[in-house]
Amino acid sequence: MRAALAIINKLNLFACQMDVKTAFLNGTLEDDIYMSIPDGVECDEITKKNKICKLKKALYGLKISPKRWNKKFAEVAKELGLKNDFHEPCLFTWREKGELAFIVLYVDDLLIASNNQIILNKIKTKLNERFQMKDLGEPDVFLGMKIVRDKKNRVTKISQTEYTMRILERSNMLEARSHDTPMVTRQVKKRELRKRSAPGELIVQKTKVPFREAVGSLLYLAGATRPDIAYAVGCLSRRQLNPTEDDWEEAKRVFAYLRATTNIELIYRGDSDDLAVFTDASLMDCEGSKSTSGYALKLFGDLISWRSHKQSIVAHSSCEAEYLALSESCQEIISIDKAVRWVLGYTLFPATIWCDNKSAMDNTEMEGSHKLKKFDDSIEKIKRDLQHTEETGNRVRITEAHGDFVKACLIEGRVKVRWVSTKDNLADIFTKPLSRFDFRKFRSGLMNLD
Repeated sequence: MRAALAIINKLNLFACQMDVKTAFLNGTLEDDIYMSIPDGVECDEITKKNKICKLKKALYGLKISPKRWNKKFAEVAKELGLKNDFHEPCLFTWREKGELAFIVLYVDDLLIASNNQIILNKIKTKLNERFQMKDLGEPDVFLGMKIVRDKKNRVTKISQTEYTMRILERSNMLEARSHDTPMVTRQVKKRELRKRSAPGELIVQKTKVPFREAVGSLLYLAGATRPDIAYAVGCLSRRQLNPTEDDWEEAKRVFAYLRATTNIELIYRGDSDDLAVFTDASLMDCEGSKSTSGYALKLFGDLISWRSHKQSIVAHSSCEAEYLALSESCQEIISIDKAVRWVLGYTLFPATIWCDNKSAMDNTEMEGSHKLKKFDDSIEKIKRDLQHTEETGNRVRITEAHGDFVKACLIEGRVKVRWVSTKDNLADIFTKPLSRFDFRKFRSGLMNLD
């Protein structure tokens, strides 16, 4: 959806949003699904007891209903001349003689855009003839995101101010003391733990506050319009099973940061014509010695995709952790380019991957570098490596697959890897707590803030 908004802003397209009334009821069932006779149907008790109904139309609550609704909409879209993207089943496009139109479907919400107002109106009219729909006009509030377009200057601003205020109110944090960052730096955090804990001990107390509900509300915000809290929310998500008082304090800090930045916006300006991604990793900073990966993908200079998460396997070195992050970035680039190519009619390859680890970059060009880097050959480390390989079985195979995938993308011309200084790597905000100065710098670079 953010990619669609970036394209609309870049090309200055006409756009509107529509809502389908009782969308799932339009789907036709192809499976044999039965239900008991519902209350309200006029029939005697014997019939109710001995007869059942076979469903012909999809109902809300059936697992198959979303699929059948999507198939029905795809059939109607095909009648209008729009093609369904094989890779993205909720994207429908049309292009002819320099004119284009596309529809992005999200359950019962539609975003329609075109560079021709007549074609846009035609699509709306045809859809209204086939479905009961509500025309909501120019995109304003879509999936909880507030959208403000300045068509003259080609600037689009996306925010979730109302949603942020609701979760602050629900968490009783409206009057909280404001903070400039969602997390303290690692050094400060360690000092605080030492102050509160006896030597060699850590305070662990189960909390009775609604920790999971708080994290859930933050997850939607972090995934929609607020990449600046993605790392902090990711760390909190790992502690939902047995949250402690310290975990709740960290969650409250995120809310306190949101209290200070309620009106912050994700801004699209369309200042470039390429596809680029910043990638980074933090070695062994998670439980179980696993590392954190992060990437920020920009389309036309506008942030449309980001991720901060714990890697699935244990990396032996910074080089290997960064290499895994490169692989994840390549996968996201390929996925985004497929959808964008379907809309625009041309590819944005080669995309640029910005990485701050020269060893990982060197390994993308080396032959036979399946181990990714010369590791420390100490006897103890070799023993640990062998034991870990025996326990996990497929760790080496997974690492090699990631490495081969990155190299394949380079050889095929899909990506090009370039070095960027750590102080300029925007993905750094997704892998560790930062100082106030660095955090503001990366946040502004990511979200195109003034």
